[in-house]
Amino acid sequence: MATERLDAAALQDLAARSAMVQRTFPASEWRRADGLIAPVHEIPDVQLAAQFVHDPEGRVVMHVSLRGDLPLICQRCLTTVIWPVSVDAPLTIVSDPADSAELEDPFDSVLLAPGGLNLAAVAEDELLAALPLAPVHADEKQCSPEGLRLITGKDAGPRVTRPFAELQNMLDARHSADGDS
Repeated sequence: MATERLDAAALQDLAARSAMVQRTFPASEWRRADGLIAPVHEIPDVQLAAQFVHDPEGRVVMHVSLRGDLPLICQRCLTTVIWPVSVDAPLTIVSDPADSAELEDPFDSVLLAPGGLNLAAVAEDELLAALPLAPVHADEKQCSPEGLRLITGKDAGPRVTRPFAELQNMLDARHSADGDS
């Protein structure tokens, strides 16, 4: 994964210029998302755009935007479902965890580590926070019949009920029991 880090001085400079940073991150390299991303041939990249500004108190705020389409595993049929990612979040960068408590809503914070701010890690954190707990196809009809059969042990086709299908067998059994006595 990309290990680009921005130190406090670089962040202050970016915010002073209201600079925009754009990066492309391959989602296939995000280890914490391994179990969520479907094992497909090509996993698309996720686009990050981060606008850096100062808030009224002089803190650096990073407005993060993530866009992409991720192949996730449908929890209904265990096949691939393409999930559109669209994240927009303002993140205040703090150097001390206690500073987070002083922030006004709706701002979330990111702790500036001694080695600097890792943009790839921030992007992965925001992506994971935005993903559903149990992704499923929007319409059950989009689910794979084979996957549904694997999960439920039943054919995923239309359910047909025949309430009187066994009636003839029951009548025949009764007649033969009456004839035996």
